[in-house]
Amino acid sequence: MINLALSIVVGALVSLGIHLAGFGWFAAFAPGVLLMVGAYVLLARRTASMVQKLGEQVQGQLSTAPRTEKERDAMLDRAIKTLEQGFDLGRWQFFIGQAIHGQVGMLLYMKKDAANAVPHLEKAMGREWMAKSMLGCIHFTAKNADAMKAAFEKAVDGGKKEALAWAAYAWCLENSKRHDDAIAVASRAVTENPSDEKLKKLQNQLQNGKRLKMNAFEPGWWQFGLEKPPVEMPRPQMRFARGRRG
Repeated sequence: MINLALSIVVGALVSLGIHLAGFGWFAAFAPGVLLMVGAYVLLARRTASMVQKLGEQVQGQLSTAPRTEKERDAMLDRAIKTLEQGFDLGRWQFFIGQAIHGQVGMLLYMKKDAANAVPHLEKAMGREWMAKSMLGCIHFTAKNADAMKAAFEKAVDGGKKEALAWAAYAWCLENSKRHDDAIAVASRAVTENPSDEKLKKLQNQLQNGKRLKMNAFEPGWWQFGLEKPPVEMPRPQMRFARGRRG
């Protein structure tokens, strides 16, 4: 990435300059490395600050509750266009491009534009469990069992402590007529989160052959759009990653 490349150039030039001044390469190496690391940290912070400002702008665009579906779509379109301005930052810093792809994919999913959401959700980082869960829901709707499982496995791997990811996975399996698999996923969820009463209740419902009731996972559950909410769905809640510096 550009930040790393620039930092390496800075370090190399400093080491070369010290060597040309009459010092040995060993003496020139340490200052070059220190300045390379310092330059990288400063550049990474600069890029992270730009991403943060972009995220704040999007949060502002999503802060108003839409009154109609048309207003909701217009609001999401504005936020998506703002996020897309950040794709260029992905060339500068590791992970930023993947993070933005995840955010764009989630907004497109909320807009019910699955076809355009899929490529973005696929490029999201594995630890973006919500993005991977939404990808799994898309494959569930398309009755693509293998792709659904692959997406949800990434979701629960990146969000082992996220009850909603496990619950969505189990729900999709149960409603795909894969009851035993749904029980197995619920059992894994409880093993990973032994004190989570919501997941224990989910596991109990499955083991007793009862219809899954997802009210314990509100309001996040309604963002998947797999069931119709009893009241108006809350406006999108987005999380923005700053990107790693290392």
